[in-house]
Amino acid sequence: LLADGSFPSPALAKLAWAFSARGGGAVVVVGKALGERLLAEVAREVDRKLDRQDPQHVVTMLELGLECEESLGRWLGRLIYHLTAAWPKTPEGWWSDYFEQLIVGVKV
Repeated sequence: LLADGSFPSPALAKLAWAFSARGGGAVVVVGKALGERLLAEVAREVDRKLDRQDPQHVVTMLELGLECEESLGRWLGRLIYHLTAAWPKTPEGWWSDYFEQLIVGVKV
């Protein structure tokens, strides 16, 4: 399924979390080598679809120590930079429709 590219962002995040070596349980059940191969495939798929990941899923995967950790960190850094640059500059701006749409659009 990973090779077909049919895993959406939430599925990749949940699969990576479930098979994380730090979580332990799932890797022990299927075997350490298989779990590590699966995590490597997940990392490649995440890198391939990085522009389609939701912030919540990036944060979930960032702490798992995947091979794509560096690219996830850069992606999150760019998001934080652009989000803070777009923040309102006036007190009234914090209560505007623009700010609400910005937050909804980013899926924070």
